[in-house]
Amino acid sequence: VSNPLFVKVGNPNLKQSYEHSISFRTGRRPAEKDSHFMVFLRAGLTKDYISNATYIMDTDTVVQNVAISSGSQLTKPVNLDNYYNVRIMSMYGFPVSVIKSNLNFMAGYNYSHTPALINGALNYASNNGINGGMFLSSNINENIDFTIGYNGSYNTVANTLQKQSNTSYYNHNANVRANCTFFQNRLVLN
Repeated sequence: VSNPLFVKVGNPNLKQSYEHSISFRTGRRPAEKDSHFMVFLRAGLTKDYISNATYIMDTDTVVQNVAISSGSQLTKPVNLDNYYNVRIMSMYGFPVSVIKSNLNFMAGYNYSHTPALINGALNYASNNGINGGMFLSSNINENIDFTIGYNGSYNTVANTLQKQSNTSYYNHNANVRANCTFFQNRLVLN
């Protein structure tokens, strides 16, 4: 126990979880154009999802030979049902001939419904996420290529029990990569 206020224990009675999923993908690349379009959809349902049971101890207690003080938090893994998720993503891309590159735009939506136990009561966390991004990739010639990209996502989390844990947040990532070869010396920028 590295932190006596937050104690984790195991659960020898855990069952194997099983995920059932279905996915669909379609795309189009017209012969007369260099552009492309793709849509991807995936949905999943997990039986015996391995989640957490969290308890706030109101008295000093011993669990699995571990002494836990009043006010401490005990967490252990448990199997719960009704975990499911859905994801849809689309991408559209086309060439930018001036710089021998391809420009791609992406957009998507994610949803997950996650069960957990809090002091013995069932809580569901619903996470909605919208994301989008773009990247420009090039292969100018055998000695120079680069990629410039940006991705962002906005997420909201709503809980059925712990409303104080509801939140929203934004994640983003910008990146630049380049590979250049000059006189048999290679320069890589990440």
